[in-house]
Amino acid sequence: MLEARRAQNAEASIHAKLDLSEFGSRHRSAVSFCNAHPGTIAFVLSEDGPISCILRPEADSPVIMWRPIALQRSGGSPPPRRRDMLRRAGTCQRV
Repeated sequence: MLEARRAQNAEASIHAKLDLSEFGSRHRSAVSFCNAHPGTIAFVLSEDGPISCILRPEADSPVIMWRPIALQRSGGSPPPRRRDMLRRAGTCQRV
């Protein structure tokens, strides 16, 4: 069975087990894809919910989901830039 974690903060240094049965096929497919391809970032836009970001940083890391995506951090600081997230995730290929 595929396991994913829900990030409790922006850096995902704190995360909790995620019950994938609560999500639809878009989220489950994105989790499965990221699990199979470490370093891949997936964004899921569902009709009835907020935007989710899914990432498996490395092969020995769990799949992490951020939901909902905050467009700005509290305190007014901007969200992390995509290139910084990719750099932390490891080597990624541009498609």
